[in-house]
Amino acid sequence: KELPPTMKCILASSHGTDINSLISMSEDHPQPTRNEGEILIQVQACALAPGDVRVLSGHCDYFQEPPEGFPYIPGGDVSG
Repeated sequence: KELPPTMKCILASSHGTDINSLISMSEDHPQPTRNEGEILIQVQACALAPGDVRVLSGHCDYFQEPPEGFPYIPGGDVSG
């Protein structure tokens, strides 16, 4: 199935404690590209879990900076 060229997502701009000021909604963010050995799913629902809040607040030992920098798309709990 061909996916649309854009997607809705939340973008995190930096680390901090006021989560509402760190995230913004994008209605037309470009779809990610699928690399060799990866799959791309069409997400129907996504949530910010407590782990995402720890990452956004900067209190996560194993993830201090996003691999591709800010802004990044948080939310690993998905249904699709």
